[in-house]
Amino acid sequence: MSQQPAEQTPAGHEDALARLDGIDDVPLSDRVEVFQAIHDELSARLSSAEN
Repeated sequence: MSQQPAEQTPAGHEDALARLDGIDDVPLSDRVEVFQAIHDELSARLSSAEN
């Protein structure tokens, strides 16, 4: 999975995407929770941006 370069990443999303930096160190069984948390955060930001 590739990330966009920082200059193309939408503002405010860096924190959520930064959580992926250490994903290789997270046990496979715990990755779903990390992905879900990132998804929830990005969805909330998108929802608030649309309103």
